Amino acid sequence: MHRRTNLTTCRGIMATRQARRAANREGSIYNVKTGFKQIFTNERLAEITLQAVQLVTPILIEANALANLHVLRCLETDGAVPKLDQTFFSNCMYAVTHATGKQAVQFNVDKNASLAASHSLYSQELPPAHQQPERPTFIKDILNAASLMARTNFANHVATNSFSRTLHWIRLQLGQHDYFANLEYKLVRSWANFVCRAATEGINHIWDLLPRYTSLAQPPAATMDYLEYLVATVQSLIGPLPVTDGSLQRQPESYMPWLHLVLLDFHSVQGAPHAPKLFSMLPQSSNHTQFITISSTSLHNHILLLVTAASSTTPSAPPASKKRKRQEQSVVEWVQGLPGRHLVQPQRIVGLDPGRKALFTAVVHSQQAADSLRGERPCQHRYDSLSWSCSRWQEAAGIKYRLHKTKLWISRKADLNAALLATPTAKVASSAQFLHHIRHRMQHTAAAHTHFGDRRHRQLRWRSFIKRQQAYSAICKEISGGSKDTVVAYGDANFSSNCCKGNPSTPTVSLRRKLGHCCQVYDTDEFRTSRLCCACKTAMDGMPLPLLGNTYLC
Repeated sequence: MHRRTNLTTCRGIMATRQARRAANREGSIYNVKTGFKQIFTNERLAEITLQAVQLVTPILIEANALANLHVLRCLETDGAVPKLDQTFFSNCMYAVTHATGKQAVQFNVDKNASLAASHSLYSQELPPAHQQPERPTFIKDILNAASLMARTNFANHVATNSFSRTLHWIRLQLGQHDYFANLEYKLVRSWANFVCRAATEGINHIWDLLPRYTSLAQPPAATMDYLEYLVATVQSLIGPLPVTDGSLQRQPESYMPWLHLVLLDFHSVQGAPHAPKLFSMLPQSSNHTQFITISSTSLHNHILLLVTAASSTTPSAPPASKKRKRQEQSVVEWVQGLPGRHLVQPQRIVGLDPGRKALFTAVVHSQQAADSLRGERPCQHRYDSLSWSCSRWQEAAGIKYRLHKTKLWISRKADLNAALLATPTAKVASSAQFLHHIRHRMQHTAAAHTHFGDRRHRQLRWRSFIKRQQAYSAICKEISGGSKDTVVAYGDANFSSNCCKGNPSTPTVSLRRKLGHCCQVYDTDEFRTSRLCCACKTAMDGMPLPLLGNTYLC
């Protein structure tokens, strides 16, 4: 937990918004890490806060299961999915709970008849001893934040995976055609990219795109007709055109029927060699204790209302963090190779390439090394290089330690471990199969919540969070050199963190965001960079001369 504090200004002066803004501009406010008991000095307030966290986790698990079931039922009946906004996920949380306390609001069955029907089927699969989670009034704002996060996760889930799953479906269709069955895998992949681009961009004359794919040649007439039919099929089923990241984020529900058809085809070829992976229609929640967002609104308006004693000792909520306003700097020099904008003369320029097998590989600019590349002795001066492997990242972020401890503790409970391993998959395309998943999971949810929600697991998660932040800080300090004026040319590869099978997940997006907080980061297009000479920026012909590891000269 972090607390905004100022050692030179007393709390009374900092109570006003103008004083906080003035101190923020001067840079006299900074982050200090503190503990839970140091913030919540009132025992009653600390007890209510811990109770709120323990109540929210089972609500999120059951609401997520109900939302998945409802989406599958809608896709099976009429193929239309309701708008899955914050209100929908909030209604799912209201449906699986019973409200208590003053001004308690129960789930309205009349206004949500379709969701109520799904909840009726969901309730039939619950074990006889199941107790409906309690929803006190003081956790209302916490659930509102959780429902907003559920909406964000759903939109990101669709936007991140729609193109890749569409591409896998197109490859599956091309593999059933005689012409593509005899081609090399690289050519089949290029044809799949060609069809996917023509379909998602809404192009009518698809053969206008063919000159852009230099490795492809015009196929026979029958194959051309098949590709035109395949493009027209995808365009009629996929949803609103053109398909972009923005359209997927704005209306992800419109593309759910198409993803459901893709999942049905993936199910039909399971067991075959190189079968595509199955997926769930909505993001799934684990049995681990969820991270709960307690804002200043929920802390003041709901929790503090229950604290009647020792109000003078109750700490005030920390003020909202704001970025320190940078001083205006004069334009003195154009930095070559970066986007078309003027920058100040940087003391340090770093070129960073995020990777799959390695978290990143970076090179620090040196004018002597750049001049030597153009001279007769290219290896006379070398660039300083930085690199973090995935293994080093997992060790520094505490991921290996957390996985080891979690596996060790669950292995000591053989019955619970066997039950969790035997849980049917949620990556199904029918509501009947998902009900089977709910039936098995809800029988062991209470035991799993007790195991993963105990004190040692919470401390382990908190330790992992601290280690992760420390790892980010170490990476940013190593790249920036401790200066906010450092310029980082960040390779814009546009691949997900776990896109390469067999490699561990790496924080590519979050690393870009963290670097942006401590230095100046510019996204750099990597198109054709492997074919250009690093000295003269021209295309390399023939066999290049390898120098300095992965550095090539023409």
